[in-house]
Amino acid sequence: MGYSKDPVEIADRQSRKRAILLGLCGIAFLVVQALATRPHQGESALWTFTAALYLLLLATGGGLLTRTKIRALMNDDVTRENHRTAVAAGFWAAMLTALGFYWVPGADQHSAREAIRIVVTLGVVASLLAFSYLELRAHRNA
Repeated sequence: MGYSKDPVEIADRQSRKRAILLGLCGIAFLVVQALATRPHQGESALWTFTAALYLLLLATGGGLLTRTKIRALMNDDVTRENHRTAVAAGFWAAMLTALGFYWVPGADQHSAREAIRIVVTLGVVASLLAFSYLELRAHRNA
């Protein structure tokens, strides 16, 4: 009862796993950042690494270590559209968060570093969660 070796089925399985994993990563990233009140230097370095890693995954669509044929099947037209929509959602989440820091009373009590951390975190999380949701919905409707 092994997995099929058909490239389409492999791509489908990996695409589902990617959607679930990116959604879980988004939730975990948000929870960790919400629990970190004032991160120490080591935690800031870890946050920077994690944020950069997620941005790389969002920029490339993930799957860089996947065989070219499988990756091409995983990144079909629907997935590319879902990716564009998710990146746009992250952009708008970041922009609205930044505007919140500008206009919400008391938000200026945060340092620039704290504000950047929150803006980037919410932008990345919005993108990850949007992509996960859209991909899982596409798989459900397929």
